[in-house]
Amino acid sequence: MIRVGLVIPLIPSTPILRLVRSPRSDPEYVSDNRVAWIGKAEWDAKHISSALQADRCTLPRGRPRGRHVDPGGCGRPPDPRTGMPCTMSGPYVLLQFSADPWNARFEDLEGRLAFTVNMVEEDPNLIMRITREAQWAQQHPDIMGPSNSYFYFGPSRAQGYLVYGNSSTSQQMANARRQKKESSTSRYFTAQNGKEYKWRIAPQRFECVDGKGVVVATWETSQLEDEFHARITIKHAALAVVTEIITTLTLNRIAQVLNW
Repeated sequence: MIRVGLVIPLIPSTPILRLVRSPRSDPEYVSDNRVAWIGKAEWDAKHISSALQADRCTLPRGRPRGRHVDPGGCGRPPDPRTGMPCTMSGPYVLLQFSADPWNARFEDLEGRLAFTVNMVEEDPNLIMRITREAQWAQQHPDIMGPSNSYFYFGPSRAQGYLVYGNSSTSQQMANARRQKKESSTSRYFTAQNGKEYKWRIAPQRFECVDGKGVVVATWETSQLEDEFHARITIKHAALAVVTEIITTLTLNRIAQVLNW
């Protein structure tokens, strides 16, 4: 009996592209012969990058049920397509606990304390401190600027001045929330790097906009069923001025309450 065998030609293997983190913490795609092989790569790196970006993880309205692993430290779940941690290119979400603008804390989605807002003294006049916490800041090497700020109020909590870090230079609170048009609700501030930003202010939503008109941070109140009061979403480009953003956000919220 003669046996006939079927010979199937093999297609030369092509290395799959693996997602790695560059020294700048930005995703780039490189060929790696040590990972799995596929018969034919129909997408180049650009197509794969676009597809993965389109399939990024989504953020729930409330705190996720159960703790996800977050090796990247960005406060976001792993990418559902790749199973790898989301990159540190943002955006970053902080949850604000307490509706009181004088006493609050901000945490990332992993429960890391990011900022605390509290009153230091009340006699004779109120002094407040806003602190950027190390346990969150150390996860993000691109964070720059002062790690804290202070509010010094006038009598009866009138507008006073604020100081960043240990600087001997102060600025009037009114200068940190400048109004350029009489009928406008927008308020402008200048960061420590000299760049001007503005807050678009609404009762339940604030948007921080840079000099090019790009929204770099958004604060909005939560839903009734959420355990936190509000959330702020910060883009990667805003990490360099994140302390100024939280400081001026707090100042403008106080101004709303006190009707300055």
